Amino acid sequence: ALLEKGQIVIGLTNPYSNDKLMASLADKGITTLTLHPGHVETDMGGQGAPVKPADSAGGLADTILGAGPSETLRFLDWQGNTLPW
Repeated sequence: ALLEKGQIVIGLTNPYSNDKLMASLADKGITTLTLHPGHVETDMGGQGAPVKPADSAGGLADTILGAGPSETLRFLDWQGNTLPW
C-alpha cells in the first residue's frame, strides 16, 4: 500500500483543497495534518510580519514531529495550535 496506518500525511496548501483527500486518509487511520506557517516575513508577508522564516520552519517541524496519531484531519499553526476550519 502507498500509505499505511500510522503514517503522517501533511497538506501544505489551502485546507479546502485537501479536506476530502485528508478526511479519507484519516478515516483509514492515517494521521493527517494541514499546516499554517503563520504570517511570515517574506516578500509576500512583508517586512512587518511578526514571524521570522526560521521560526516558522522550526515550529512547523516541531509541530509535525509532535503531532502524534490521530484519526481526524487537523489544521494546526506553526506553533502546534489547533485552528478553526
